[in-house]
Amino acid sequence: MSPTRPKAPGRRTTADRQPRKWGAAAPPRGEGDDAHRRSWVPDSDTDTPPPTPATHTPAMHTPATPASDTPASDTWPAAAGVPGIAAPAASSAAAPSAAADRRQRLATAAAQLGLALDEAALDRLLAYLGLLQRWNRVYNLTAVQDVDAMLTQHLVDCLAALPALRRRAGGRALQVLDVGSGGGLPGVVLAIVQPDWRIDCVDSVAKKATFIRQVAAELRLPNLRSLHARVETLSAPPHYDLITSRAFASLADFVALTEPLLDPDGAWAAMKGQPTPDELAAVPAQVDMFHVEPLQVPGLAARRCIVWMRPRR
Repeated sequence: MSPTRPKAPGRRTTADRQPRKWGAAAPPRGEGDDAHRRSWVPDSDTDTPPPTPATHTPAMHTPATPASDTPASDTWPAAAGVPGIAAPAASSAAAPSAAADRRQRLATAAAQLGLALDEAALDRLLAYLGLLQRWNRVYNLTAVQDVDAMLTQHLVDCLAALPALRRRAGGRALQVLDVGSGGGLPGVVLAIVQPDWRIDCVDSVAKKATFIRQVAAELRLPNLRSLHARVETLSAPPHYDLITSRAFASLADFVALTEPLLDPDGAWAAMKGQPTPDELAAVPAQVDMFHVEPLQVPGLAARRCIVWMRPRR
């Protein structure tokens, strides 16, 4: 019979181990398990976290900023309807009917505004809506979270301004600067519906400028350009025919920051809710505020208007 091996100092044997008491049992699966996962902190570089349930996150392309503002033409998959737009995958059996319902709502709202949108424009608007919803989960592009609310409060709201902007254009192809564009509102909507207009969207927040550049690439919008800059740092040429903003700043600040960029025969179009008398009175004397045009937004009870301004002659 071989001699018993002596116990190494500091080493616990089976006999030393005490059975786990009932009071020290791990919490039942559920809320306690989730709390454990949330509070997990590694003890060393070799520790690995406890397993977490698999979640589904929509795929997002976030390429590095291209050296040129011209979108790439050979990197995005095509889908039926519009070349270069990837069809979103249905997440449930109800997804196709929900998408069809949004398409119908968008087409109906456009018809109520007197806009005849072709199938390609509807495809691109809805593809833009999908991109806005997905990127918003990570980049906080807009306070509106629900996709159906985005449809009315963003897409239809911007489309409501288009008839007035078209009247101003008088059939001309405009060069437009959209200031403080954020997630591309109204600049992206204008670029989709008016492919003959050149739209520059400027925003000082890098993630928002990157998103607009991504939209231009995915939706194949060669007339849309994203500028990451503060508007007051832009060089004066080119002079824009129209400078737009949507809830960007006060009217006085809006015209002061952009006056060097406006063509002498151009105009400002500030999309507002309901400007106060004090805000209207603060417009500089050298600016002619020639019209406050009310807008009716289908499906939205809130008051909207365009404040039209131009340099005083």
